[in-house]
Amino acid sequence: MSKIKKSASYENFVIEQGNDNKISITLKNTKQALREIADKLGMEYESDWNTQSLGSKLINHINGVSRNVQMEGAEGVKKSAKYGNFVIEQAENNSISITCDNTKEGLRQISGEIGMVYESDWNTQYLGNKVINFINEGDTTRKVKSSNKDIAKKEFDENNLISDEDWNWWVSLSDSLKYMLLKSNGEWRFEDEFEEDFPTLVDDEITCEIDLNDRSIMGNFVATNFTGYYDEEGNLDHSDILISVSFPDEVFDYSGIEKLTHLKFLEGISFSYVNIESIPECVGKLTTITDFDFSRNEITADTLGELSSLANNLQVLNLSSNLLAGTAEDYEPLTKLSQLNTLDLSSNNIGENAKGFLEKIAQIESLEDLDLSFNALDGHDFSPLSRLPELLELNLRYCVTITDDLLKALSSCTELRKLDLSGNEVAVVKRDLDLSQFTSLKELVLEGKSISVELLSAIVTIPNLEKLTIDGCGYYREKIRSDFEETKWSKLTHLKELTLEYADISVNSLAEIAKISSLETLKLNGSDGIKGSNAIEQFDCEALVNLRSLDLSDRPVSAAALAKIATLPSLESLRLINTSIDISWAEVALLAQLPKLSHLSLSGNNITVEQFGCLEIFAKKDSLYLGITSWGDELKEREEYTKLKALFEESGSHLS
Repeated sequence: MSKIKKSASYENFVIEQGNDNKISITLKNTKQALREIADKLGMEYESDWNTQSLGSKLINHINGVSRNVQMEGAEGVKKSAKYGNFVIEQAENNSISITCDNTKEGLRQISGEIGMVYESDWNTQYLGNKVINFINEGDTTRKVKSSNKDIAKKEFDENNLISDEDWNWWVSLSDSLKYMLLKSNGEWRFEDEFEEDFPTLVDDEITCEIDLNDRSIMGNFVATNFTGYYDEEGNLDHSDILISVSFPDEVFDYSGIEKLTHLKFLEGISFSYVNIESIPECVGKLTTITDFDFSRNEITADTLGELSSLANNLQVLNLSSNLLAGTAEDYEPLTKLSQLNTLDLSSNNIGENAKGFLEKIAQIESLEDLDLSFNALDGHDFSPLSRLPELLELNLRYCVTITDDLLKALSSCTELRKLDLSGNEVAVVKRDLDLSQFTSLKELVLEGKSISVELLSAIVTIPNLEKLTIDGCGYYREKIRSDFEETKWSKLTHLKELTLEYADISVNSLAEIAKISSLETLKLNGSDGIKGSNAIEQFDCEALVNLRSLDLSDRPVSAAALAKIATLPSLESLRLINTSIDISWAEVALLAQLPKLSHLSLSGNNITVEQFGCLEIFAKKDSLYLGITSWGDELKEREEYTKLKALFEESGSHLS
């Protein structure tokens, strides 16, 4: 870790961001933590051992080393050992530290505990920065120093929020940059604020019904939406300002773009769909921006050199839907991006001529999320990706034939959490192929065409798989049915979510799936567009004690299966849309006994006014959503429906 830029404390953890923007989570009381670990491992120690001595011996103990010998470690680290979700390290100066092994997951857990909302696609640096700011109740790098707070309070004027420096910056912007910022902020915000039409831009000259350079008119708007301002307490208020902007295609003049670095909280800039054929030269001046989107243009790989100047700040790069293609050497500039976490190269005509480009990608050691989908990568060697120590997500949709060699190469990516292989053809896969080396893989996405009985046999050997999605099964229904028949689904003992959409599932396959006691979400919906989605006749689901969500839409469901479903103790959401329920609605009413049911959708099934009485029992449940709407019916106009709806409203539930 480089010199610390900022940090925050939470319970027994310290979250730190270095000047290189890397995030670490470290335990505060190292000695106490070392003792607790030693106790759990049954390692004897003396109470007077100092932290360095205890840490060194504990590392040896975990690694099975009987004496204090030198072991290979990372740069600046003498030796280390892993325990659970933590890594114990002894530095060259003998100091001991305990850090979180999976920083991103640790940040997510802390975010949940402190009530901070985050997006699943945020990378580690971005998430860590937000967590630190959230804990510290503001950005520690922009807080007013206490010695200046009195001055800030005295200067506060609610009618003139913007500082002189910020206003001079705004006036200095070109028409194109002003227009881009206003449009990125939302046309409706401008029109609501000033009750005037949004400005227009023609040939990079702006036309507006108000004077955009009049401080009395625009000052507060610029301060609130772009620069931030100091409030009456002397604190910087940046709660509503833009953190990302997009250049619209009517902007052609990028001159002065470096002035955007004045916006200290601006993180992302998009040049998506602006008809450019190369990376704009001006981009190299934006050394504070961490996220760039160049998608949907005509950029070629031989113009990527401009990105090299962003080596110390670029974390997210989207180059999807361009014309990169090129050779392996054209991708050399990407190797300089030492902070890059997320890289999207999808839909770029990358093919045979670029063989070896994955060697270049493998040099971006900070990479966590890589998208190579919709290219032509057959014949490429994927083994270099195993050298990416932080790679968590890999998207290979519609780009490469699934073979034994591919799966073996990918299984060497030891930290990989999510893999998307959907849309790819399957070549010969050995029936006894063992994928147990995929120890970190949690999520796998496939399609019907990507399935074979051999591949399924290999998939069930993935030891810690939690989510498996197989889409588009309906178009390969005959083959899928036989493949599923032979699959030992119950081997997936950690599986929490299984999606087999449109699949033709036999009784035996369903019985095997019903043995996966860890399942929380099961989607077996059929399709009314595919003739003969097989019925759910039997469903012995007693083992599914953790199942919270079940979707059997577009399949006939028998009374016997419905009775079994009604016994699931944890079920919260049940979708039986278009299931052609022709059983007694009195049997449907059995579902009311589900103790945790909060969402029940029966839409698209035939129901008459006379059968409404069977549904009154659902009105007795608190906060239940019940959907029974059928297209073209007139039930809502009937008195019986009005009465039933009133019963639901009385209990705080909802009838649709």
